[in-house]
Amino acid sequence: MKKLFLLAALLVLLASFLASTFPDGLELVAEKLGFAEKGAPSPALLLFTGNGPFSSVLGGLIGIFILTAIARGVVYLVQRGGYNRKK
Repeated sequence: MKKLFLLAALLVLLASFLASTFPDGLELVAEKLGFAEKGAPSPALLLFTGNGPFSSVLGGLIGIFILTAIARGVVYLVQRGGYNRKK
């Protein structure tokens, strides 16, 4: 499990620097149809980070921590027998 976590962290570090700065499909359509500026800005989850590679890396690492915690919780519940099994 630790090796998989480290591999995921390494991929986040490498992939964040390869991310495109161009808008994705949804943003591109919003710009073409002229309503991209009408949306209200939403507050960021990480208020202390700005735009750039650092915020991408930090967001990816936090995402890995969250998904790892969820996966471990599910594995714990399944191994403990916290669901109804039909035998």
